[in-house]
Amino acid sequence: MDPRVAVPVGLLVLLALAAGGTAQGVWLERGPSWVVDSTGTPWVENGVTYDAAKALDGDTGTYWNTESTGHNYNNWYIVLDLAAPHTITRVAVNNYGDTTHDTAVFTLQKSQVGSPYNWEDVVTVTTVQGGTDQRQEFGGFQGTARYWRFLITETHSGWQPWLTELDFYGDVDECADGTDNCHAQATCTNTDGSFTCDCTEGYSGNGVNCTDVDECADGTDNCHAQATCTNTDGSFTCDCTEGYSGNGVNCTDVDECADGTHNCHAQATCTNTDGSFICECTDGHGGDGVTCADIDECANGTDNCHDDATCSNTDGGFNCTCYEGYAGDGVTCTGLSDLVFTDVGMDYVTLSWTAFVNMNITRYRLRYRPTGASHRDLSPPPSPGDTAATVPGLWADTEYTFTLTAFGDGDQEIGEISGTNTTAEVIVNVECHEDHMTVTFPRAALPAVDVDNMHLLDASCGATVTDTEVTLRAGLQDCGTIQDSSEADKFIFTNEAIASQLTSDNGAVRGTPFSKRFRCEFLRQYVVAQGREILYNIPSPRVQVVDAENSFTFEMHMFTSSDFTATYNSDDYPVQVTSSDRLHFGLSVNSPLNDLQLFALRCLATPSTDPDDSPSVSIIQDGCDVDTTLQLDTERSNDMALYYSIQSFTFPNIDDPSLVYIHCTMVVCFQSDPDSRCSQGCIPPSRRRRAVSDLSEARVRRASETDHITTISQGPFKVENGQEEAAPLPTVGIAVGTAAGIAGVLLVAAAAFLVRKRRGRGAKEQAEDRVGFDNYSFELWGKDKAASATPKPE
Repeated sequence: MDPRVAVPVGLLVLLALAAGGTAQGVWLERGPSWVVDSTGTPWVENGVTYDAAKALDGDTGTYWNTESTGHNYNNWYIVLDLAAPHTITRVAVNNYGDTTHDTAVFTLQKSQVGSPYNWEDVVTVTTVQGGTDQRQEFGGFQGTARYWRFLITETHSGWQPWLTELDFYGDVDECADGTDNCHAQATCTNTDGSFTCDCTEGYSGNGVNCTDVDECADGTDNCHAQATCTNTDGSFTCDCTEGYSGNGVNCTDVDECADGTHNCHAQATCTNTDGSFICECTDGHGGDGVTCADIDECANGTDNCHDDATCSNTDGGFNCTCYEGYAGDGVTCTGLSDLVFTDVGMDYVTLSWTAFVNMNITRYRLRYRPTGASHRDLSPPPSPGDTAATVPGLWADTEYTFTLTAFGDGDQEIGEISGTNTTAEVIVNVECHEDHMTVTFPRAALPAVDVDNMHLLDASCGATVTDTEVTLRAGLQDCGTIQDSSEADKFIFTNEAIASQLTSDNGAVRGTPFSKRFRCEFLRQYVVAQGREILYNIPSPRVQVVDAENSFTFEMHMFTSSDFTATYNSDDYPVQVTSSDRLHFGLSVNSPLNDLQLFALRCLATPSTDPDDSPSVSIIQDGCDVDTTLQLDTERSNDMALYYSIQSFTFPNIDDPSLVYIHCTMVVCFQSDPDSRCSQGCIPPSRRRRAVSDLSEARVRRASETDHITTISQGPFKVENGQEEAAPLPTVGIAVGTAAGIAGVLLVAAAAFLVRKRRGRGAKEQAEDRVGFDNYSFELWGKDKAASATPKPE
């Protein structure tokens, strides 16, 4: 070889392998038939066509020459179909050798599909030498496909290539061309220069010979434990056993009871089990579950009817019916019935009952037990002929269970009846006056308390004791009354009722020491006309009316803004406002009854807690809006709540008009009552005048007997209007008498009454007035009833 001729690296590699290497594969036997497409139009001379097939004819004297492309076309290609997939690892090229038409750069591409092809680059060679017609070989790659494209992207001069020979080195895919000898149940895998045969799943052997594998017999199946395996040619099937469902690989229990495929009797209960089910006859029937028959419990004595009842057999059961004159469900029968609580006081309960005339009662036992405590028996008990009894010595506002048992001959129990009721509440009155305050306790609520020696903080101020009440009077400046003036606009007067336990003549001490605080709150306001400070009560926002068993809680709240979410509490008063502010207030009623409607009958403002004070400003009169700035929030208002706002104002022709109280009278009616005051709505002045002229005022203003009316005051608001003067010593002026209940250890009185009226009850229950303070209603000592207080209007 001429040392001046450059030999490509690829050729050196090939020579080395030929000399002693172990490379697999062969140079493929080419043929012009491989060519299926090429670039441009081949050159024809002297009847010879220089097409792409000339590069695969084995004659270096012929070459491919396409003459229809321009200079630097750089996209000359030959597409080859090798008839079967081949793995190509080398390629050899022979240039024409004139440099002008010699290939410089080519890319070998493959496609797994025929036209339209999907070409993928296998290798790009940029080191093809020009000026030589010697064979140049290039390796270092591998690709497998049936369709190939030899793409020349650059020649040494830019003119079309004159390619004399193109050779491929690779492996024949015997699996693809069908020359392998693998078994029909084997997979052929082509290798470099050969192929392998592997029996497919479900068969065993060397690949040339394969036999079926019985997976069911050798345990290689994946059938579920509750499935049957069946061998097939090359595989197996799995079928879930009876009582299970699924694909055989996964089997789940069939719930025959749920899907109705069981055969249990109509009077039997089906219970699903793993892979099956169980049938059991229901109570009152006997059999194996598939067949069930009725059992006559009355005949065989398996019923549980009372001795004073008859047993009647039914299909699958039986009925027990108490004898005539007895009451009960048949399992329990008693000659006692109609247990009624005829009178309930703070410390006693009276009850009555009905006894069957033929019971032959020899004695009674009346047992009573407070909730969570042990029982006691009334002594002496009711006589055999009695039908009523009173149980004394009970705790106030406590739930008791009463059980009356009747005994007959041989002291055998022949009847029993029970009922539960709660003793009456303790109502304590606190009254605030100009120079003193009083507190009154029901004597029945003070068991084991030495009431004769009860006193205030100053022990010299004793109690006035009657058969029914214990009253203490505390002067605002004596009897140990404590004055708290720490708040700039308020005075709070507090005292305490104190008593010792009762000590018997034998030295026994019973009960617990008694100590209850009570107080009155007053708002201080400087009145220019009098040249001194006057103390006014702060009204309560809540009034409760009790009519028989029905309860109505009326509320009036002043709100901090027009969204009616936050309210002012007693500590916030007097609320400071300006003449440009709006006042926001809400009226509401709360009751367990349905079909109720709240109606604002009258609202007015005065400079004190007295609605009859003068001057006054009318806001709502006879249900009609009087003040032109009054607005009802219709979106928030409903049958049980009304929300208003009004422009702030003061009073004319008074020395100090800055203090404003708002008083509202509310009516609650049944919506279904056409005669209620609510149904009449606004009664304008003209209608009122006509009513007076024809003497029909009662008819116009008539309210139904079921209507409930109450008045609540709120305030005060302080409208800023100049500087206020101060007096060195305040004195107690106007005060409205109030009543309050005991809350923990503190009794609080405010300006509005919380009235409890019970119609048709005993005389002891007629004076049950009480007041709530700061959103709560307080009733019992030792118990804080705030948890059950009516919430603010929402």
